[in-house]
Amino acid sequence: MNLDIYAKSLQFEDGRQLLIQKLDFVKKMYVVVDKINLCFICVEDRESHVSCDYFFLYDDSLQYENLLKLIINQPEVVKDFMQNYDKRTFWGDRNLREQLLRAAIRKFGLSRCREWYGLFKSGYHDRDDNYEPLKIDNVDAMYEFLESMLPDNIDETRRKKALADEKAQQAKRQQLANALLRRYGPVSILKENLRSSINRLGFMELLELFKEYKAQENYFSELVAQSNLDRKDSLFKQYADIYRLGSVLISDRMNQINRNKTKNKYIPQDLLDEAMVFYYDADSPQDAYAARSAEIYSQAKESGDKGEKKVDYALKWLDTSYVKIEKRSKDKAGNPCILISNPTFIDEKQEYDHLIVSSKGVFSIETKNFAGKLVVDKSGNWIRKKDGGEEGMKNPLQQVRQHEKLLASFLPRECHIISILCIANDKAVIEGEEHCPIPIVKSDLLVEFIENWKETGSELSDDQKEDCVATIYEHMV
Repeated sequence: MNLDIYAKSLQFEDGRQLLIQKLDFVKKMYVVVDKINLCFICVEDRESHVSCDYFFLYDDSLQYENLLKLIINQPEVVKDFMQNYDKRTFWGDRNLREQLLRAAIRKFGLSRCREWYGLFKSGYHDRDDNYEPLKIDNVDAMYEFLESMLPDNIDETRRKKALADEKAQQAKRQQLANALLRRYGPVSILKENLRSSINRLGFMELLELFKEYKAQENYFSELVAQSNLDRKDSLFKQYADIYRLGSVLISDRMNQINRNKTKNKYIPQDLLDEAMVFYYDADSPQDAYAARSAEIYSQAKESGDKGEKKVDYALKWLDTSYVKIEKRSKDKAGNPCILISNPTFIDEKQEYDHLIVSSKGVFSIETKNFAGKLVVDKSGNWIRKKDGGEEGMKNPLQQVRQHEKLLASFLPRECHIISILCIANDKAVIEGEEHCPIPIVKSDLLVEFIENWKETGSELSDDQKEDCVATIYEHMV
């Protein structure tokens, strides 16, 4: 039987109902006769009080059966118990005897009960109802429950129940948290993993990742339906949103790669903003987009730094007549760099990867740590091919030309500026170098390329070289 403190009544097998929200009286009563010791719960609600009928509940079937046999077969043993109710002040004592005798008559027949004829004349057998004690599973549990439902106790009972429910809910949330942590890891790490990888993956890789995130999103939706979990639960919502909003960011990145806009998937701006705010832990979409720009810069810088270190090592093997410009500035991340400015020419600074001053001129080396297969088509478009997909890339020509113009704005006219695109990744494959007006050189061939460069114009003297070096440092910030 479900003992629900919010239920209106308890329904018993004989059709009787106990109105537990209108309880008036609950008491334990003990019948001790011969070798029988049987506990009853005597309970009354406000409606049953009108007819003076009580509910009597017991859980020991064997003792109850023996008590009925004793009433029938050994009346002299139970005579005092069955007849002396009028000496007691509690009306329920009499009512219990009535119900026990009624139960004995129903079980063994009236003919076996002639010993109680005087009681019959008093009307025991003339009652219209057939009420008798009711069998339950556990007297102690039922008594504790019914006592807690009495008018003086119900408010405290419900307060304790609310506290217990909240504690159970907290335990359930903690259990869910532990399971999610074991399976998926911390939310912060999941966010960081997607943010760090999404801009490095090709279209096909992103497509597979998108399918994975959608599958997890569907899994969480089913989990909600099957487990009746609250979507508003902060922890569960975070894990659900990792995949719901993560798939939005992946789809947006696929749109950026796919230049054929007719095939792009439409993403509502408010949904994209929600995903950005969630993944970058920002207070507003503007802050989230700013954080993404900074992170993309940091990621690109990190990848570029690996390539620059590789080029740094290669340049160590240059002939000592070549002067390598030191990195005395700081980039946005606080790392050493070459940052040059000439406000009389333009109010914008330019960051250089490597500058080498020689008698042939100044070599401006732009390092790229590209991966996969790079193709420069006849129109000068840069395309990266990876895992069967294609991705358009920003042509570095604009950046290189800007570097050249800034250097030319303060270097002597006789100082030639030689720009080089250096690919630091040994595994990168390049096609169409002839379509690029700037030399594309792998890092392992960089020193040989510089030392074998043949300048058609006049060479710089040592003094002119020193002047160029000094002028560059003067414009470094």
